[in-house]
Amino acid sequence: MAVPAAAKVIPVAPVNPSIEVQATASVVNDINPEVLAKASAESVTQPSASDPLQGGSKADSSSKDWTQAAAKPKAIEEEPKEPISKMLIEHVQTLWMMSAKAVELWYTAQQAKNQDANHLQNMAQTRNQNPSAIPGVLAKEVLTYSPNKVNKTGKAE
Repeated sequence: MAVPAAAKVIPVAPVNPSIEVQATASVVNDINPEVLAKASAESVTQPSASDPLQGGSKADSSSKDWTQAAAKPKAIEEEPKEPISKMLIEHVQTLWMMSAKAVELWYTAQQAKNQDANHLQNMAQTRNQNPSAIPGVLAKEVLTYSPNKVNKTGKAE
């Protein structure tokens, strides 16, 4: 069988000359040693953020994982609320005291009114007394009123 002419490969000189590659070199390892030493020293002193592609600590992923329940901090125990029975008793006591105070105020006001009424009664009795029975000079003085005669003018205004 004969090989067709199109299937034959004709040798051609290479367009780009070949470059010898170091066997140990790679993209990661082909870095200046001074820069590599400086970067490794900085990474030791400064903790870096965890890489999301590499995983990371549980604390870093807990904020992103919505399926996990967050741990709740222990709640501070609150003091028990005051019982409603105690509140009601205090309220009734306050009402009792206020009503007693209102009765006292009313009673003192009534006494003051009675004293005023007694004073007015005493004054009325002293007015009705004979002036000569009342002690003092002014009470025994006789006061008379004599009106002056008013002259009328005949002129109409």
